[in-house]
Amino acid sequence: MTAQLQTHAQRDLKRAVELISEFKRREKDAEAHALLTRRAKQFPALVMQVGLAQALAFSAEKKTKDKGHAELLRQVGAILERENVLEHVQTVSATEYMHLTRRVLGAWNYHRRFAVTILGDDDGVNDAD
Repeated sequence: MTAQLQTHAQRDLKRAVELISEFKRREKDAEAHALLTRRAKQFPALVMQVGLAQALAFSAEKKTKDKGHAELLRQVGAILERENVLEHVQTVSATEYMHLTRRVLGAWNYHRRFAVTILGDDDGVNDAD
């Protein structure tokens, strides 16, 4: 059987649907769904403002009190295929750091959109951009 080649976008889309759907099955609480949707929508702006490592460090600090931050870390780890994504991002070269930032932001478009679609919009306003 031949392996089917897929683009990053195809893999990212599939992974986003799987991760968001799995979170919805695992977490039945509507508040947890709203938290993840909110975090998914805020994450790209935070990365652009402070950088990937700092955005992940912020989520790592908040993860014990906020399921949205904990899940965000898990999903970024899935994108980069790393268990401890924060530690990994903090130890790479500058070139690799820029690559990882672009990789996460590119993949995160799907996570943000599917969080709204699958979990529901946290503020009742659809994100059209």
